Amino acid sequence: MLCLKSLFISLLVIQTLVESKWVSPDNSTDGLLNSPYPNDEAYTFVLLGITGDLSQKKLMPTLFTLYKEGLLPKNFQIAGFAHSKSSVEAIKKLVDPYVVNTLKNEHERQLYEQFWKIVTYNSGDSQSDKDLAPVTDIVNKFETGKKKGHRLVYFALPAYLFAKTAAAVKTTLYSKTGWTRLVIEKPFGKDSESSKELSDALSLIWTEKEIYRIDH
Repeated sequence: MLCLKSLFISLLVIQTLVESKWVSPDNSTDGLLNSPYPNDEAYTFVLLGITGDLSQKKLMPTLFTLYKEGLLPKNFQIAGFAHSKSSVEAIKKLVDPYVVNTLKNEHERQLYEQFWKIVTYNSGDSQSDKDLAPVTDIVNKFETGKKKGHRLVYFALPAYLFAKTAAAVKTTLYSKTGWTRLVIEKPFGKDSESSKELSDALSLIWTEKEIYRIDH
């Protein structure tokens, strides 16, 4: 069973994936989750800080649950990024303790192995355009031939990295064909003053619609 935070993350991901596409003529959102994702559009979940505790214990298990339940698009990938040298295989070993014991049968175990085939990994400084460039290359290649490319960038990072990372992401990973969204978590700063400074810095380059803030 998903904890409340994992459930919230699930709903956030689903809402973001469908928000710009599945609106009925009367602007209602009825039946959004029953609508198929378009095959000519690509979706990338960029996870900055994929090697950290939050990603291991909450984000990756939650993304797998969405994958297992068929709630993610067919054209979906997870582009992981962190400062440390690592690999998809090494990250999987870190996530295994939080997922393997929940798998009910052989089918779910096979799905779990398949899930890791949609994950990539690169390392470097999230504040550096140069270091983020390989992630951009992966995303651009994945979107080749698709009408639109949508990108959800999750900041599983210390708050002091947010502002410069947000600027680097805007330069390197902002979609030209679809939407781009940032997800940041509290703490947004050390105090109200630093929180306002961060908010002001983000608002210079991102609109409020493009930023999701998660409170614990």
